[in-house]
Amino acid sequence: MTRFLFGIKPAVFQVLALVLALAAACSSSDDATTSNSGTTAAPAAPAAPAAPAPAPTASGIFTAPALADAAAMPVGSSPTGSSSAPIQANIDRVVFSIIPTSEESNNPGKYGPPVNVQLNPMYEYLIGMDPISGAWVPELATSWSIEPDGSSIRFQLRKGVQFHNGWGEMKAKDVQFTWADIAADDSSHGNHGTFKNRMQGVDIINDYEVVFRAEVPNAGLLWAITRQEQSILVQSKDNFDAVGLPNLSTEPIAGTGVYQFESRRDNSYIRFKALPYKHWKMTPDFKELEIRWIGEASTRLAGLLAKEIHVASIPEDLTPQAKNAGMSVATGQAAGLRTFFGFRYGARCPCTTSDRATFPPLDGALKFPDAPLHDIRVRKALNKAIDREA
Repeated sequence: MTRFLFGIKPAVFQVLALVLALAAACSSSDDATTSNSGTTAAPAAPAAPAAPAPAPTASGIFTAPALADAAAMPVGSSPTGSSSAPIQANIDRVVFSIIPTSEESNNPGKYGPPVNVQLNPMYEYLIGMDPISGAWVPELATSWSIEPDGSSIRFQLRKGVQFHNGWGEMKAKDVQFTWADIAADDSSHGNHGTFKNRMQGVDIINDYEVVFRAEVPNAGLLWAITRQEQSILVQSKDNFDAVGLPNLSTEPIAGTGVYQFESRRDNSYIRFKALPYKHWKMTPDFKELEIRWIGEASTRLAGLLAKEIHVASIPEDLTPQAKNAGMSVATGQAAGLRTFFGFRYGARCPCTTSDRATFPPLDGALKFPDAPLHDIRVRKALNKAIDREA
């Protein structure tokens, strides 16, 4: 898909990529506020927080350079090294148009990607992603390291990060709760099995330090925790304890992102608004952000041509019309959802699709014990043969 932008400077798209890391999006120039009859008021919360303290410096194994102090960053600049000059937005609400997700949900712990993309603007991850290079960078965790057991991962948490609507400072209990929400039996999250069957739990060392305990080394565990995988969208435990599991008629549990939830209309859109206080990482260029569900590519193009939306994914057969209308093409550099496959040469036996997740790792006889892929030299050769640039 090609992203077309109408009326927005291309540099701003880099900033928005931090918010919608895996989304192709669009927006409306109509600033009229549409009320959401399905959204109910949240229970009374503590007073809005003061501006959080400056972010500490990151250090430790597997860390990228520390994110810049938000106070020293101009509006529109990225905390990960890529920056654009400050701009004056000519609209209040930027609306992204994307293909509808398979589910509409206010529960990031119950569904995984790509469903979670609809809530990305209001949440943050332990490990972030640079929108230009794709490198892992500190986000809610300032550093992380592999434990001596070779299986568990220790995180140092960022201090002073505030939850929306006055729900207090993000701490270790919130990270533990977010993991437990995904690992719960009622979760349909794509990484439910990883967090439930391949982990022993999340240990709280202190308010700003947690350890993800794993039984055996798992190369995919750290990846599953990053923004690229869209799993650990950290939620407020205190907010959850006060209101319980939300639904489409109630607000999502508070997050720490640069936008906070405003309203949603089923099968139509979800809206977010900028924070009333300074975020620790960045200040968004637009007062409001809308994600609008439009399934038909021709309708997304029509919205662009009518100047009702600002950014949309357009297939190649429709790009000439967009270009002829003077629209700019934005080439996304952030990681996207991709097709992948695994070699099933070492399938556990006996097992079925219904019970295979209950088998401990490396347990049971191998269905194909003589498969060449059991030889590590063969696997290394295949890895080296891959044209990763392509």
